[in-house]
Amino acid sequence: MILDLHLLLAALSLLFAPVASDSPVAKTQVSTIKPASAYQQIVTARWAAITDQRRDVLDLTRTDVIRILRGNIRNWSTLGGSPQQLTAYLPASQASTIAAALGLRVSELVVILLSDDQIVERVASTPGAFSLVEPERLRLSVLALTV
Repeated sequence: MILDLHLLLAALSLLFAPVASDSPVAKTQVSTIKPASAYQQIVTARWAAITDQRRDVLDLTRTDVIRILRGNIRNWSTLGGSPQQLTAYLPASQASTIAAALGLRVSELVVILLSDDQIVERVASTPGAFSLVEPERLRLSVLALTV
């Protein structure tokens, strides 16, 4: 471990050592401009998939979540559960970020938008409800699903 630390310090000292003005390194310029196609949108948020406590479906795939939010899945029986109408909710403040994270446009979402403060209570009180919420909003009144 001490040897590794010495090597790291040696490498850092070379990295930050002054460079002579006639050195080829001093004349090298690094371009920080990249073509637009090289950039990708990265979403750094996370959500928990939740439903009401009376569900018999515990696991979903990412594709299932996308199909639910697009309105392609309207009944839990499609996912192997008991017949129950599926109602999808999303927090209005995060709908566009959630859509982007899943590769969707907001216009593709077939969901009911609610305020962040209403989501968990609405899911808990609505049989067949589904939503994505921030993990910090999880409560005992809802069932977190595995995705």
